[in-house]
Amino acid sequence: MKLRFAVDQAECFRQGIDCPKSITVIEVNPADLPLDARILIADHLHGIDVCVTTPASTQDQPVHIKATRPTLESLLSALGFHDLQLGDDENIHEAMKRSTHILSQLRKKLGED
Repeated sequence: MKLRFAVDQAECFRQGIDCPKSITVIEVNPADLPLDARILIADHLHGIDVCVTTPASTQDQPVHIKATRPTLESLLSALGFHDLQLGDDENIHEAMKRSTHILSQLRKKLGED
């Protein structure tokens, strides 16, 4: 499945990553992702676009989530950070634990741990 999201080109440049476009598309197999990662992404999907969510949803057009690199791991981090910003003080700790857990599961699934 294709996922489309925004990338911070300035940050990519700082990290030495060639990212010629501000909107990128990556291909992922949902079956290869942990359930928590699939849920996190699905909660932000509009078609293939991975977008921010707002409590009031007052925007006419969805706005792409912005990751620091054109990678799945960076996309998941951006989604976790976005959810942290929307959370209240009681839920921030839970959101941080959830995001860390999702990235840990993904690394294990991809054999990086």
